[in-house]
Amino acid sequence: MVAGVSASNLKIRKLHDGVTVRRSSYVRRGIDGLPIKKAPAKNATTQASHKVTPKSALRSQRCAQSSTRPSGRCMEFTSEQTTRRTPTAKRRATVSTYKQQRSSVMMRQTVRRPAVAEKRRKTRSKKQRFMAATLPAMAVILFVFGLAVSVNGWRTNQKVAAQATKAVAAANTSEPNKDGTASEGTPPSTTPPSSHAVANYNVSPDMPRYFKMSQYGINARVLPMGVDKSGAIQTPGNVHDVGWYNASSKPGEGGAVLLDAHVSSWTAKGVFYHLKDLKAGDTVQVERGDGQLFTYKVVKTEVYDRDKVDMTAALLPITKGKGGLNMITCTGKVIPGTNEFDKRLVVFAEQV
Repeated sequence: MVAGVSASNLKIRKLHDGVTVRRSSYVRRGIDGLPIKKAPAKNATTQASHKVTPKSALRSQRCAQSSTRPSGRCMEFTSEQTTRRTPTAKRRATVSTYKQQRSSVMMRQTVRRPAVAEKRRKTRSKKQRFMAATLPAMAVILFVFGLAVSVNGWRTNQKVAAQATKAVAAANTSEPNKDGTASEGTPPSTTPPSSHAVANYNVSPDMPRYFKMSQYGINARVLPMGVDKSGAIQTPGNVHDVGWYNASSKPGEGGAVLLDAHVSSWTAKGVFYHLKDLKAGDTVQVERGDGQLFTYKVVKTEVYDRDKVDMTAALLPITKGKGGLNMITCTGKVIPGTNEFDKRLVVFAEQV
């Protein structure tokens, strides 16, 4: 045995002439950097004629002499080598087949990829042409639409301004009727009555004379009102006056006193402008013609649509067994083309 070489790596083979040659990895390649050594020959003749040759030379010699050897060593060796090489050949065939298949796939992808790219390019070109054709048209449409909206808005503003100017002029020049009611179809007057007219205003002793809301500095005349031709309660002809519906109760009679007044005009605030600011517990006063003063405390507030006011509730006291005062005015938004609001505000108060 050679030192450092296992038995599995050491093989002893006999040549036809009986010479033994030791072949191992130690002899062939060297181990741990040692120099390659050759097996010693028994005599000079053997050393000269039988040198260590490569595997291929040995195999050739064996095959050449196989006819003189009955053992069939060459056949066995050839069969062994064939059997040992068969898996390698199979692996090489598999690798070759895989390479061919992969090449076919790559070839197929290489052939198809330009067609797909061309199709995508054409699709993008169509989209680009479509956008290039439609974007200017859309821009023109938007410009025309915006211009139309602007012109329409300008015309609307002009109409509203003209109506407001006309209404202001009518309010500044209008005068109430002799009975103090507003003329039909005309806005109420905004000219405040003189202090002399307010101080010398007189009514029957049992009728309301003045309405007072001291927290807002209001002391207004109370004028008797009836109903107009359409059956609606008349309103004062001046935003600074209060109307009393003459079919409702009088102060001190135990029923409900119904007062009606304007919230505002185009240029001035009305007597009931602060009616929306009253809260439960706030007080207002009504002075009768004989000078007696009645105080009422606010109970609640209700808002109705213009044509859905509960007049039954407005003509009854909010608290049974006590005298009441109900005040009604306009609220909400101005109805276009008119001088009226779309809502009505009713404040219910009880006598204290």
